[in-house]
Amino acid sequence: MGRRLVEADLILSAILPGDPLGEVSREALYSLGGAALSPYALVELDLLVRSGRLGVRDEGAFFSALGNLLGLAGLRPLPPEPRYHARAAGLRSEYPELTFFDSLHAAVAVEGGYRIVSYDRVYDAVDGLERVDPRSLARG
Repeated sequence: MGRRLVEADLILSAILPGDPLGEVSREALYSLGGAALSPYALVELDLLVRSGRLGVRDEGAFFSALGNLLGLAGLRPLPPEPRYHARAAGLRSEYPELTFFDSLHAAVAVEGGYRIVSYDRVYDAVDGLERVDPRSLARG
């Protein structure tokens, strides 16, 4: 299937109680053993927690549990690199519909030759980037 990169939306869907795609997301997540995790996914999640948009009582416990989940799923986090930020700036100029974090995830995928695993169709417009819908990875 090629090299794949996971961004934050799949993780959010897998962990949020009551998410309509939660079960599919967990199945997809566990089918991705060996996939890369965008270095900016954890920063994005951290900002959602700190802003209150993702209600978490104990940040330390939340991120410890998240680390366990990602480890069980076999995802390997990538380190951030300046070249990703440079590419993201160019992508934001070319594709104004990309959010700051979407542009960073897309930059990592394009620079690293990854297919991005995401529900977000905004990636479909980015030249040189192929999106994998997590629903296609679930067995059901």
